[in-house]
Amino acid sequence: MPTKQRGKRTLRVGTKETTRVRDMGTSYGWTPCGFTVLGAGALEISAPRSSSRGSSLGLRFDSPASAIEHIKTGLDFGFLERLSKELQVTLQELAGIASIAKRTLARRKQEGRLKALESEKVYRIAALFDSAVEVLGGAEQARQWFKTPKKALRGYTPLQHVDTEVGAREVEDLLGRLEHGVFS
Repeated sequence: MPTKQRGKRTLRVGTKETTRVRDMGTSYGWTPCGFTVLGAGALEISAPRSSSRGSSLGLRFDSPASAIEHIKTGLDFGFLERLSKELQVTLQELAGIASIAKRTLARRKQEGRLKALESEKVYRIAALFDSAVEVLGGAEQARQWFKTPKKALRGYTPLQHVDTEVGAREVEDLLGRLEHGVFS
């Protein structure tokens, strides 16, 4: 429900603030097409930047360049274990989703580091999980959502669907639709 503040309107999804709109002589409101500017004037919109990508792995990057550097170097094997616990799936299940073979998984555990391509896939899964946590309002809701088959994904679970880049984009689009209240 929108909440009104003096000269401002703050939109909320659940209890999480997502967008702040400041009226500067513009009329706006909800229409059948969504939240829309209804009249001329200036409108200032600021949405908070998501800084949680990779937080389920315990990663905090200063910039995309920093994330790229860590991924190219290869993530520590412990990040894969942490994501497995966060998603509440076995390490073998998560490795399968990230296209890491059983014997390769054993080697990576011994080496203590993932290769760049494996790191990228693990990071992609973590980033989508973190987005789901933001959109759905908590880790438990995100875990349940990730493991439940979705009609929009042709009966696959989001977790099964993130094994490819194209599938991951579909999951990301579905989360975007959920965030903006679009029936999916």
